[in-house]
Amino acid sequence: MTKSTGGLEMLLGDIEILRGNKEKALQIWDKINVDNIDDNSVGYSVILYNLADRYIKNGMDEKGIELFNKSFEAGKNKNNWSALYSLAFYYDSRGEEEKAIESWERIMRANEQCLDLDEEAKAEYNTWPKDMIRKLKERQKNKIK
Repeated sequence: MTKSTGGLEMLLGDIEILRGNKEKALQIWDKINVDNIDDNSVGYSVILYNLADRYIKNGMDEKGIELFNKSFEAGKNKNNWSALYSLAFYYDSRGEEEKAIESWERIMRANEQCLDLDEEAKAEYNTWPKDMIRKLKERQKNKIK
């Protein structure tokens, strides 16, 4: 059996979105068997990421979060953190500071574990996540007041 890239099905779903047929698009995307996508293809994590993004944008948050996590796992050896950043921003936009902080912490761990950098470079890579965590914690404090 030939494995799919999922790309054609995503585009067909996109066409249905443009036609105003959100339910039809979701049905098409639901038929994509992510376990049948060729995980050796260069774009495997990108396909998962793009599908996750489509689900999130169309109100299927749980499915999108699941696929963002799969996308990160598939792409972490290629230093593809896009899915983790998307999760951090997703949770932040929903006011879920604790989950956003957890996502930023995952980004920092991934930077430290997967990037072959000296300590100074690692610290620089983690400046933005640390700033975001600080801002989120400050927002949490302000909510409590």
